[in-house]
Amino acid sequence: MKHKKIIGFIIFIMMIVGISFLKIPNFSIADSGFDVDYDSGGGFDYDFGSDYDFDSGSSGGSSSLGSFCCSSIIFITILAIIISSNHTNNHKMNHVVKTRKTSIPEEEIKKYLPEFEKNEFFNEAFAIYKDTQNAWMNFELEKVRSVLTDELYNMYSTQLDTLKVKGQQNIMKDFKLTNARVIGFNVVNNTAEIVTSMTIEFYDYIIDSASHNVLRGNKNSKVCVEYEMTFIKSMTRKESMIECPNCGAKVDVNSSNVCSYCNSAIVEDSAKWVLAKKRNIAQR
Repeated sequence: MKHKKIIGFIIFIMMIVGISFLKIPNFSIADSGFDVDYDSGGGFDYDFGSDYDFDSGSSGGSSSLGSFCCSSIIFITILAIIISSNHTNNHKMNHVVKTRKTSIPEEEIKKYLPEFEKNEFFNEAFAIYKDTQNAWMNFELEKVRSVLTDELYNMYSTQLDTLKVKGQQNIMKDFKLTNARVIGFNVVNNTAEIVTSMTIEFYDYIIDSASHNVLRGNKNSKVCVEYEMTFIKSMTRKESMIECPNCGAKVDVNSSNVCSYCNSAIVEDSAKWVLAKKRNIAQR
């Protein structure tokens, strides 16, 4: 019975590989500043104005087809071996998935972060979310530089530059947090990571910057989005007084992330929570 399932799965994979060979574009939902799918009531399909060449600029021929088939056979064979050998470990995988969908008790986190308070954490997390969305909407991402990881900040900056070139603006407002849970917790190299499930209602639509006409979405209807957001922070105590990298003045990062002398943003790996990932899980 087990082998029949494996054979059936291999046939299914072969069908998918065959369809992909027809060069149908494959889009995946990635972490983005655009939070909702406007076509289903809310822009993962938002057009950045770029042309993607799925053919990689090659005509292929029989050589490409042979390489493709060979690679597909090797991949499917290895996959079948892995499925067969790991059959006895499925209960472990299921346990991991279940854990991430179940709320983690506050007491478990307090073992590593004694000062952790769930309500206080979600107030801070929701504030980071709102500040980031407002900064995104107003093209002022630098204001939230200190609460975003470098990867997230750079990605959002690139997306905003493209949006500005297109003469468009993403309006996001009137946020309401309706549900929040901690569904994951981890500590690696003195860095705490909390994965949350947060359901938020808000208005989200795109307008033309000049005419203010709505191009995507609905300005009269809220969307409700369930996010999976990951926040991280250092568990190592940092000095509160540091030198501004721009002018050298002493700055208290516990009270401000902006130098009072030259107004430069201060990015410090402090004990504050920082948004590392934000994904749209579901919306209505």
